[in-house]
Amino acid sequence: GGGNGGGGESLQEALLRSFFGGAVGGGGGSMLPRSKEAVHVLEVTLEELYKGAEKTLSFDKIDSPRASRKPATMTVHVDAGAPDGHKVVFKEGGDFIPGRCLPGNRVVVLERAPHARFERKGRDLLTVVNLPLLQCLAGAGKVYIEHLDGRHLAAELPAGRVITPDTVMKIEGEGMPVRGSPFDKGDLYLRFRPVFPESMPPEALDGLRSVLPPPAVSQTTAAGHEEPEEPSWHDADLS
Repeated sequence: GGGNGGGGESLQEALLRSFFGGAVGGGGGSMLPRSKEAVHVLEVTLEELYKGAEKTLSFDKIDSPRASRKPATMTVHVDAGAPDGHKVVFKEGGDFIPGRCLPGNRVVVLERAPHARFERKGRDLLTVVNLPLLQCLAGAGKVYIEHLDGRHLAAELPAGRVITPDTVMKIEGEGMPVRGSPFDKGDLYLRFRPVFPESMPPEALDGLRSVLPPPAVSQTTAAGHEEPEEPSWHDADLS
């Protein structure tokens, strides 16, 4: 014959034990265990982490004697400046079964989505600025940046400063806010990317030759060694 006999547990009890991480039997005046911590990952944008936001989390919840799941939602407050991977804990907001277990915690882990224009480095932000070649050489004019909260910044370039692909400038106080102290912010770093024209007229090249250094000369040739080989080359795409 079948049956559990000998004090064995039913299949439902075994499933409940696995799900809730402990004894699930009630009665006898024993203290009820708490359910396992329920963990959810919630994707947030960099804009939401910068400004703060209210997000809705949808999930399935168990809160009935039959241990059946039903849809549920809760509002998650995202603090401005919350770090990547920040955990929002809803104490005793987890699953529970009356008479069998008490609710454990429900934890929401904030996962930052990639951003098209900004990269976060702790409390600092980094963005790449495409700059026309003339502006790179003259070092004049303004650079306009749309920030994460919709504001537009106009940063003045130093006159006469040549901007190279390695040039990085910093705007203080325009990085990420500090969680709990939103008026305390990190810095915004600008990395410049020169934008070259596809072609140039000869008269423009003559003007550039008058102000730019001459082309490099092979050191071996200058030292009286034999001429270097001249291989052919073609445009290529490494993407």
